[in-house]
Amino acid sequence: MLSIRVVGTLEEFGNLEDQWSSLLAQTSSNNIFLTWEWLYTWAKNYLGRNTLFILLIYEGSQVVGIVPFYIRKARYYRILNLRQIEFLGTGEVCSSYLDFIVQEKERKQVIQKVYDYLYGDAKGLWDILYLAEVPVESISIDALYEIAQEEGKMIEIADHTCCPMIKLNRDVEDFLKGISGNERYNLRRKSKRLQQLGHVEYYRASLNGDIQKEMESFVELHQMRWEQKGLGGCFESQRFLEFHREVSSVFSEKGWARMDFLILDGEKLAGIYGYTYNGRYYFYLPALNPHLFPEVSPGVLLLYHCIRVAIQERCSEFDLLQGSADYKMAWASGIRRSATLRLYNRRIKTAVFKMAESGKQITKVLVR
Repeated sequence: MLSIRVVGTLEEFGNLEDQWSSLLAQTSSNNIFLTWEWLYTWAKNYLGRNTLFILLIYEGSQVVGIVPFYIRKARYYRILNLRQIEFLGTGEVCSSYLDFIVQEKERKQVIQKVYDYLYGDAKGLWDILYLAEVPVESISIDALYEIAQEEGKMIEIADHTCCPMIKLNRDVEDFLKGISGNERYNLRRKSKRLQQLGHVEYYRASLNGDIQKEMESFVELHQMRWEQKGLGGCFESQRFLEFHREVSSVFSEKGWARMDFLILDGEKLAGIYGYTYNGRYYFYLPALNPHLFPEVSPGVLLLYHCIRVAIQERCSEFDLLQGSADYKMAWASGIRRSATLRLYNRRIKTAVFKMAESGKQITKVLVR
């Protein structure tokens, strides 16, 4: 028999670190964006007036599942106010691979229990269940579809994303063999040209003090590129900046944070902010000075350097995360896809929302 307990305060959430980390390590969902450290820091910075709604699923006295939800007050079409259950970590921080935290052998039973609870005891708390960035290979999607069909409920694919990735072996030469001859030629040519321009240095900050010291210069470098395009850049959001100051500090204490720079004659040309966790490097955010030597592609050269270091660190994968930019696809050896699912509670306003969304899709088709 399974039972559910709701965690609704940050204080309770703060006390879950050991249980959370232990269970996550036993699942196929074990990734940086589902760690207690990432999601607790997110909740501290982004929860605001929304409601924490973490579900702990017990079998007897043992926690066998964790569902990292919160309830957000969402406003659509300026007049429609809906209570939307979402995964913690959604929004501007672009978390990937969000999911139920549960061992595979328990997954279907746990999801059934959560589904029954949401449409039963918790029915009055929400209008839309919006599950963003669930890996398409996750059994969670199949289980939800099966349960929804049996119950006569509607489940929609509201969006989808892809994350290019590079499978790594123990040898840099294996990586080079996996990319095109033209890419290999360009790497050698641009690297040689960069060496001719002056003294080249690759620098990595991974300790907390070093990362906090370099955060400002990384932010400045990142914003340069977007300001050149007339856009604000993600660090224009103060909340985004504060979140990453805090999470990079937490991660560096765990040995997970990485901040790399390509420096020419003391001048930073490019930067990469990423994480290493559970044998995988996560390429989270690049930075580039667009005014200095763009002909040698310093961002690409730094990316290649980070791949080599990841191989040295015995990572089995280099995850390029969300987006299918040309420079990612040129080197990717595979793609992970994620889906965003939407389920509805039976209410008049959710029916209105569904009609409005359907009308919007029809309009898009007609415009095309």
